[in-house]
Amino acid sequence: MQLGGTPYLLISGTASIVGHESRHVGDVGAQALEALDNVRAVIRNADCWRDAQGLGALECLKAYIRDPEQAPIVAEIAATQAPGVPLALLHAPLCRAELLVEFEAQMRLE
Repeated sequence: MQLGGTPYLLISGTASIVGHESRHVGDVGAQALEALDNVRAVIRNADCWRDAQGLGALECLKAYIRDPEQAPIVAEIAATQAPGVPLALLHAPLCRAELLVEFEAQMRLE
């Protein structure tokens, strides 16, 4: 996608799902780590991965969280996995009852 002539990779709805199976039921931290691994996989498969920066190459990251009391856990994991990337934490229902967190991300492709 291009915004104002700048190409972007937009990633949405990334959760702790591998194949068709939800992983780490009941563990928001493990779900957050798995979901961020899935964000990495999307970037690698889009041929725009920047190994030296890792998830730090993202321009922004949004976390949709089922239980707002778990926001600090998700925020800490996101800060560790995507250092320096602005993070928005949003309380929202998710597509599967067993999912506790889901991510969206955006990356400039210049």
